Amino acid sequence: MHPVLQIAVSSVIAVGSYNVTNWALNAARSPSKRFYNGKDKEVLIDLAKDNGVLMFSQIRKALRSRPSHLTIEMIGIGNPSIDGCLACYEYLQDEKKQGLKVTTIARSSLMSGSLLLWLSGDERKIRDSAFMYLDEMEEKSPWEECNWQANYRVAFGVMNQFFPVKEFLGRRHPMKRLYDYGLLNTRDEEKALAALFG
Repeated sequence: MHPVLQIAVSSVIAVGSYNVTNWALNAARSPSKRFYNGKDKEVLIDLAKDNGVLMFSQIRKALRSRPSHLTIEMIGIGNPSIDGCLACYEYLQDEKKQGLKVTTIARSSLMSGSLLLWLSGDERKIRDSAFMYLDEMEEKSPWEECNWQANYRVAFGVMNQFFPVKEFLGRRHPMKRLYDYGLLNTRDEEKALAALFG
């Protein structure tokens, strides 16, 4: 190759390599943001089915199209497996770091695991006549716990970041108590929601 042409080609390769390297470094430094399509997705969770795997599958399926906003509606009296609810909560927290916004709407009362799923929302709504209930557990040291008790301990630790869990254990509480901890929208908005959906 002619020396002048060789120098020119080498320069192009060098510049190209520099640009590619810079692009790769910038991409590595920048946090990944997957949710840019501006679309909304909705998923309806039947709490009465008590199926954590199905619940997780529904949420993951809804996020395949990479929406900007996900609405999770929950209905039915039930207490889904705490392990499944923990999986859903942590999965949604990871996706929210990528730019996802989540709204959770409870059409029914919330118990233990379902309350944890409801808390995963950036915006939370609940039926005005609903109540919340947390299972009371015998306190044991971590090495004496069975698996489900260990999961409850972890879940209650997460919930304790939102409200004092010990004050709510073992008995029903009206949803109005959640306003005291800033976990709901304004009361007028919730009354309008309750009137609309009965």
